[in-house]
Amino acid sequence: KWWEVLIAIVFGIIVWNIPTMILRFQRFLRFKDMENEVHQHLVLISILREFDRMSVYTILTWMDRFSVVFKEPIQEAMHIYDAGPEDALLKLGERVSFEPFQQIIERLKLAVVRISIKESFDDIDMEREFYLEQRQESNSRSISEKGTWANMLGMAPIYALTFLYLVGPLIYLSVVESNS
Repeated sequence: KWWEVLIAIVFGIIVWNIPTMILRFQRFLRFKDMENEVHQHLVLISILREFDRMSVYTILTWMDRFSVVFKEPIQEAMHIYDAGPEDALLKLGERVSFEPFQQIIERLKLAVVRISIKESFDDIDMEREFYLEQRQESNSRSISEKGTWANMLGMAPIYALTFLYLVGPLIYLSVVESNS
């Protein structure tokens, strides 16, 4: 029958797209992990910049200790750091394409070449507050979106009952009566 073919086609399209949907969801989770890790690095750097004899290598060491997502690129940069700090940070920047992490790397490059660590990370507190506000806004948006979905799903049984017990039989009776 034609509707069985239609159901098979729709089911095939849905099953065909499941791997893509899983990859998109994993990408979304990975992006959130990267944002959280950058925020952790900003907190760590805001603490470490207050010490007197802090170096870029020490900051990289601490970042390596607390890193999960960016652990391998940071370790590679630490291994080649003795060959040249600018080259190590440049390769770290090439390896990681996440924009907020790139900003941290650029500030570390400034701390190696021109100015002190404390001066290069002066506005880090404002940046952390911005990330917190941005995270609160996205959380509130997510909560409102989930609330909308919850309201729709909460009303689904009422809609189903209305359709199955009122509209469905009414349509069936009208078709039977029109045939007779």
